[in-house]
Amino acid sequence: MERIPVTPLKAAYRNLSRLPPETIHQIIDDLPIVNVLKILSHNDAYLNDCILSHIGYQKILPSLVEAADMTEYFILHREICQFLNKALAGEQSPCGSSYMYQTYAKASRHSRDNLQENLRNGFKNQINATVGLNDVQKAILAPYGPQQYPIVLGDSYQNLVTLWKWTKSAILNINAVKAQQRNKIADLISKYPGKIMLKKPQDPSQAGPRFNTEHISKWFRDAAKRSLQNRKIPKKGTGRCYHALELIELIPYDRCLWSFLGTLERYPPENPELDFTEEFQKMSLDGKEKLLKTYKYPEEIAAKLKVVMDGLMYVYTRSPLLVIPRIRWPTKEEVGVPLYKKPFFFVDTTPHDRDGSDEAHQCFGRRIRPHDEREYEWLEGFLEVLAWMEENPDLKIKKQGLY
Repeated sequence: MERIPVTPLKAAYRNLSRLPPETIHQIIDDLPIVNVLKILSHNDAYLNDCILSHIGYQKILPSLVEAADMTEYFILHREICQFLNKALAGEQSPCGSSYMYQTYAKASRHSRDNLQENLRNGFKNQINATVGLNDVQKAILAPYGPQQYPIVLGDSYQNLVTLWKWTKSAILNINAVKAQQRNKIADLISKYPGKIMLKKPQDPSQAGPRFNTEHISKWFRDAAKRSLQNRKIPKKGTGRCYHALELIELIPYDRCLWSFLGTLERYPPENPELDFTEEFQKMSLDGKEKLLKTYKYPEEIAAKLKVVMDGLMYVYTRSPLLVIPRIRWPTKEEVGVPLYKKPFFFVDTTPHDRDGSDEAHQCFGRRIRPHDEREYEWLEGFLEVLAWMEENPDLKIKKQGLY
């Protein structure tokens, strides 16, 4: 079996290799088929000969070529099961191959005659069920695969290996991106306490800063670890809708927005690359044009400020067809209404439209995919600029509420 790499035997199999063939044949009679395939996967020449000379396994694996083929499928099957944390055989096995726990001696005559075909088909079915992704799964994993999803013809061993390598790489990549984003959120919570609120409509409080936020930061770090350990392949979509999926996990307090806009109104940048005159006229807190003396912002802050202004109006959603406003601005009729007299960060709770499918809602894919990286860059830039504004003695900032 030249195609199978030789691997060191485990202690139990090492002891087995010291016994004479007759004794090994007797032991094999009482070994489950899955254990016999494990022995073959080590590709030990002596044990291979003992198994292939067994009167029962001569019918299942009549030649070295067929033994190598079956062992290759088993090794791939085992790798997938280990990755997905599934059992090799039994009800918890992806292929449901309960007969793999049987010994050849206990198998019925009918099972013996079809055992080779059952084993091969069981492995192929399991692998195809894992790597044969549906359209929803492909759309979720495609941006994170090493290349485009491979198009193969047939279920040959090499084709199945190609599909599995792509699927495994895509799952690891998407989980790594999720972990990175959750660690980023944890870092921002620890670095800017009191300036961020959790993005949850059930937690809309704007009363005061939360100073005890370390437990929230720890939760996100633990969630990042769980993301790295996640081995689940996205299943078929459901019809459930999740609101506000376009937003990342956190948004700043509204009073942070008021302080930021108020400072820019009073101290518009004189930096030539930061000409926001037209934007200021649209974003005034009281609806009046109010451009006072200009201010020279440091180069580093000016770069962050440009990032913030570029993404202030709309949320980054990866798709130009999906336009989500970041801020709800008061209309002329609402300026005098206390509830809408100032802009606030918008969390849309209305249900999303379906994407034309009766089975899978578009929220299924959005909920699994990582967010656009530009959203985290925007949030970090916003908080960094705001912190600098507050700490700069040259800027006389009017405190907004408790902030």
